[in-house]
Amino acid sequence: MSTMAGRSDVQRHWLDKRTVGPQRLSVRDNRSRTNNVLESYHSALCRRIKVAHPNLFSFLGHIQRATVDYMTDVARANNGLSII
Repeated sequence: MSTMAGRSDVQRHWLDKRTVGPQRLSVRDNRSRTNNVLESYHSALCRRIKVAHPNLFSFLGHIQRATVDYMTDVARANNGLSII
């Protein structure tokens, strides 16, 4: 496949579709800078833990606190409140 044919495929299948478009493909101006929710979660968890290999109980504590924080965010969003 030539480069030009590859570009037209990308244009036709991704960029020109209203359901996808460049806004959904780009991470520009996106605070998390990733288009993958799991990558974003992992990145946030790593920032929270701050060590490469925490012990099991420390790790589980971080997971529990992260879960509570995310559940609080979902409840706030469902109630029309801002998420900090």
